[in-house]
Amino acid sequence: MRYEKREDRFRVFHLEEGKYTEVEAVTMRNTLFGHLFGPDQAVLVRVEKPTGEDWLEKTRAKLLAIAAMQKGVEGFHPFGSGNGSKQGKFWFAEGKVHKHAGVWFRSAEDAAAYGGILFSENYHGVFRVEGANVQQNPDGADGMGYVDAGWLRDHGLPVRQIQIRAAWPTTLAKGTLLPVEGLAEGAAFLFHPTMLKGAAPSVEGSFLLGIRDVAEERTFRSGWTVTQWFCDEAQPAPLYTAGFHRDQRPAGPGR
Repeated sequence: MRYEKREDRFRVFHLEEGKYTEVEAVTMRNTLFGHLFGPDQAVLVRVEKPTGEDWLEKTRAKLLAIAAMQKGVEGFHPFGSGNGSKQGKFWFAEGKVHKHAGVWFRSAEDAAAYGGILFSENYHGVFRVEGANVQQNPDGADGMGYVDAGWLRDHGLPVRQIQIRAAWPTTLAKGTLLPVEGLAEGAAFLFHPTMLKGAAPSVEGSFLLGIRDVAEERTFRSGWTVTQWFCDEAQPAPLYTAGFHRDQRPAGPGR
């Protein structure tokens, strides 16, 4: 089942000198978090990084930020981040979400590293899916599994590599799935163990699958896992076709 497209407005707070200031909200499209909990259960906090050369002043600013983050804002407390933490972007959530975080993550460090999975925008839709397996003797690269090509066709998607985010009751997943004709594992999806994040990873039962990107066709053979990260200035045609559809999506707050 494919869910209707949804756009959720999340409140945003700017944290500087230990004080929170609410700023303009952001719109996030097709996030797993929006489908699971709704936008009123989380806020985005942007932490102003200390600048300057004075070591004591920078240390003071960091301690103020840490104290403020531990205290939280309006009932929201740190939940997770991901790559956004490098830019000082953290997701805070309310209590019922934190209760579930103990199922998904072994530690606060895991939540900080992988919590952003729930807030990735899935530009090619979110699906309720039945049937997945985990590779018992994993081959290939870390973070790369397989999807049955027939499933892609059945859902109007091109038979190409897809970048995904997924959520089960006890497990989250991220990575890339390569299309295979007639996936011979009794399910439409086969995940590499390194794709799974959770205290007790399990892919049993139905799950939410978000398709973040679909690889573009290329005019030459190359490893898209490298070329997709080139900046726009370094991607003249036909090199640009090696990446995902980055021209079809605005830069989101978590990117």
